[in-house]
Amino acid sequence: MRRGLKTTHRTPQSAWILPMILAMGCGGGAWAQSAGSGAANGPSATGELEEIVVTGIRADLEKSLEVKKNASVVLDSINSTELGRFPDADVADSLAHLPGITISRTTGGEGQKVSVRGLGAQYNIVTWNNRILATDDDGRDLAFDVLPSEVITAADVLKSPQASALEGSIGGTVNLRTASPFDNPGLHGGVHAEGDYNDMSTLHGQKYTAFLSDTDSTGTWGILIGAVHSDNNIRTDSLNAYQQNIYGPNTYPFDGSGNPRPLAATPCCITFGSIYDEKKRDAVSGSIEWRPTDTLKIAVDGLWTRLQDPQVGYNESYYFPYGSDQNGNPTWNNATYQNGIISGVSVNDFQPEMVNNTMARKVDTSLVGLNAKWQATSRLTLALDAYRSAADRPEGGKDTFMTAGLVSATPYAEDILNMSDSVRGLPSLNVAIPPSQLGLGACPSGTASSTNAGYCSYTALMNSGFLNDNKYWSTHYVGLNGYTVKDQVRGINLDGTYDVNAFFIDRLTFGGGDAAREDTPGHQQRLGQWLGPVWHAVQHRRLPHPMQPLFLRLAGL
Repeated sequence: MRRGLKTTHRTPQSAWILPMILAMGCGGGAWAQSAGSGAANGPSATGELEEIVVTGIRADLEKSLEVKKNASVVLDSINSTELGRFPDADVADSLAHLPGITISRTTGGEGQKVSVRGLGAQYNIVTWNNRILATDDDGRDLAFDVLPSEVITAADVLKSPQASALEGSIGGTVNLRTASPFDNPGLHGGVHAEGDYNDMSTLHGQKYTAFLSDTDSTGTWGILIGAVHSDNNIRTDSLNAYQQNIYGPNTYPFDGSGNPRPLAATPCCITFGSIYDEKKRDAVSGSIEWRPTDTLKIAVDGLWTRLQDPQVGYNESYYFPYGSDQNGNPTWNNATYQNGIISGVSVNDFQPEMVNNTMARKVDTSLVGLNAKWQATSRLTLALDAYRSAADRPEGGKDTFMTAGLVSATPYAEDILNMSDSVRGLPSLNVAIPPSQLGLGACPSGTASSTNAGYCSYTALMNSGFLNDNKYWSTHYVGLNGYTVKDQVRGINLDGTYDVNAFFIDRLTFGGGDAAREDTPGHQQRLGQWLGPVWHAVQHRRLPHPMQPLFLRLAGL
């Protein structure tokens, strides 16, 4: 492979300095070398330039093209140079730069699962140096957010079948490749640190990476080890549901009195809120290689990662009651009707709900393998590879879901919801609460409702912190669930190539392998309904959480 430029003609000094500077500017790793040292690095005494060697990113780009060119299947490849151009958080984000690849994202916006040519993640196989990587899912699809992008140096996506590829891949095979200490002989090391701060959520994150690589002077032994630690705090605001009920009442008024108008849909469910992630990732990867001769290479390599991603979601949920109240009066009043849809209404017997859900996701992933490659003759090469991979996600029974409403001394809800649609925006919502429901004779200072006289503003009560007391809340529904997944893969492969170079046959490739997978998913769920005081259900954990100002503004509260 051509990695430099050599010239032997006479060149003025000013003419050779400029190309060298330009070459150094184009590649961060560019350097120049001549036969001499010190002052001899310039032109010789005769003014003749002996040699200029420029090393940059061209070799990596050529290598990526060579992989595609020599592949016997439809394949796309991305190498370390291309990976380094993007600030990717995990491997899925890195793969998204390849054509034909789409990814699904977590609540925090990171890439998680990969689809190849429109086929879902469950139809793909993910390998690590051609070894099946265990997953934390009850299927075979890998959640790529367990892998920091720094642990790989290249990735290949096979989009068509190949005899030597692992079976079971309908969509595609994603092979992640790692570095070897002999890719860049000698002693090398590096440390990198970065951080971020979001001025809207006032949350921050940080990442630290380090690596060390060394080979001995004889080119016999080599070692490479790398480590990554990241800790990011993420907030995601979302409108989780704004649904219209197309199966509800057909006319308004609902009882058909007066002059009923036909309805195509009625407001049903509005849920919005924030999800907080504290995502921590730790990863260590490395390899030790022994090359006693030019024809024998033995390597032991491994990977260990730990993802801790606890999530806490805080949501407000509004469900519109239909029918009549306890006095036989319609629950809906002052409705605005437009083109078969209720665009504004005041609803009695309304109950605002606070929904709190948590996810205790923690995943440990590991892989260790032994690889030996022996060139038996000038034409015959044999390779043996054995490995074990494991993933553990002990989440069963640790995820929670809770719905709670304001305590009421009456058997019916006492609050009022005022709703009106906004053009090209979220609906305007306003909830009014009678002070008697809170055991008060009058609303606390600054919390009076602007729409319903004698009532308190639910939003003002929440923002003031007045409702941050368990005595005002009672659970409606409590659930504990979650999946525990343990996945183990063991495999061994024997491959060989024989260079025929005769007739129309260039090379003969053969081999065989065996892999065994043990996936033990388990689901644990415990449910409780209509429980009493909140502290009995959440062990004195405070349930109410003031809604964020951003969503209060968006919802018109």
